[in-house]
Amino acid sequence: MFDQFSIFDVISIVGLDAARIRSNSGYYDCPICGGKKKLNVNVSKGHGGVCRCAKCAAGGDKLDLFLLFHNPKLVPTRSSSQNGAFYFRPSEEDRKWGMKELERILNLSRKDPAYMNKVRQVRQTAVSAANAASKISSPEQRNAVYTAFLRLLKLSAPHRASLHERGLTDRDIDRIMFRSTPLFGRTQLAQKLVAQGLDLENVPGFFKLSQVDESTGEVKENWSIYCPDPGYFVPIRNKDGLIVSMQIRLNKPTTAKDKYRFFTSGRESLKSGISAVSEIHVEMGKEPLKYVYVTEGPIKGYVARALYQKLYGKDDLCVLCVVGTSNFGGVRPLLQWLMETNPVEQIVEFYDLDKFTNPYVGRDRDNLEREIKESILEMRQKLKKEYATGKPLPKFFSHSKGKYLGKGVDDHLLVIYKQHHSGRLPNEEESL
Repeated sequence: MFDQFSIFDVISIVGLDAARIRSNSGYYDCPICGGKKKLNVNVSKGHGGVCRCAKCAAGGDKLDLFLLFHNPKLVPTRSSSQNGAFYFRPSEEDRKWGMKELERILNLSRKDPAYMNKVRQVRQTAVSAANAASKISSPEQRNAVYTAFLRLLKLSAPHRASLHERGLTDRDIDRIMFRSTPLFGRTQLAQKLVAQGLDLENVPGFFKLSQVDESTGEVKENWSIYCPDPGYFVPIRNKDGLIVSMQIRLNKPTTAKDKYRFFTSGRESLKSGISAVSEIHVEMGKEPLKYVYVTEGPIKGYVARALYQKLYGKDDLCVLCVVGTSNFGGVRPLLQWLMETNPVEQIVEFYDLDKFTNPYVGRDRDNLEREIKESILEMRQKLKKEYATGKPLPKFFSHSKGKYLGKGVDDHLLVIYKQHHSGRLPNEEESL
């Protein structure tokens, strides 16, 4: 029965708008947690399509998508993908019921020409979007474009002051390349990048703008930049130090949890635009790495490493920063690589304080702990000889609620820094 229905049947039955599907997938409100546009439905991945909520991690295959709209019991499941991330899918008991219910619905619906026409339209919409979809550019291309782009920009005084308050010095800020978003002249900035010989094709944040030449009436297409909301750019770097994505810290978030947005141009209205990909930011010290923190958000990683250097006079810390507490699937291969190539002694889960009060974050934290511990055990087997001859055995640590001195790892370290420097911030110390 599983192969006798498609994800397009499910989309039609549960009433999802197929027009939202772009580049093989679309975002919808999650029926489990209510997250607005958090449920991603991909019609091409897996065995006939998959779904997953970025907020509560509910998801699964095309049958699970149907069941998410019927209040199922969810059970933790490890993905079969390379990252092996955890998600929460309907129980086997619910899946058995769902298969029978789908069979009943389809036996009735497929007798209705209007239903069959609707399914064809949904499929055609998805196929058209897939045919028009582009593949994101390579990490090297993105890094070249983003680095050159940031060099054309400046950081406003208010944004610099805000970063000072978080614990960064001017030297830190300039090294990281924080920059304010351009309020005007975006097309001109894109043309400067083109003039440098850079290829903006399939780089998130860039799109083609149609303009009419007033003297000739000719319509020309020029590259431009999509960042309508004021704020500042936060580079996201991979383990090789390449800027592979960027966030924008908004000046005026719409909600307390909507402070950051990806620098992306994956919108229907933006020609040749492409969506950003969520990446884990790797903030890595230059000395042999002994400590690894896993936390949320790239800024926390930048601040944590900078403060750690100043507090302890060492640069042997690596901070892995996920974007969204449930998006830790890519942590496992990074941890394995770090343990194999460095004398790692401690791996510390350092999610924010709300892991003790928010059930979704608490659940994600528990699953992250399981991922870390399993990674450590796997590497103990793989590197048995090295550990037997003196390589440090990594251990897992997680702070209890009472040990937190602030909301997150950055606030925690900043409190310690101030305690040792008469309440002064690092930039104030630097200016003395």
